[in-house]
Amino acid sequence: MRPAGVALFTLTSAVAAAAPSLGVLVAARAFQAVGAAMIVPASFGLLHPSFPKRQHTRCGTRAQD
Repeated sequence: MRPAGVALFTLTSAVAAAAPSLGVLVAARAFQAVGAAMIVPASFGLLHPSFPKRQHTRCGTRAQD
């Protein structure tokens, strides 16, 4: 899911940068949000095991072990 999210975010960033109208810009930004939503949970999943259990709230994860 993470590579697809990165690809979507990157592609829609380029579309937003070259947007010829406000409508295209708004649509691109909406799809950027979808891409970002696909990236963030995967990032937390990668961070979570890197911290000791007592520090899980410090790394922004709240998953239960």
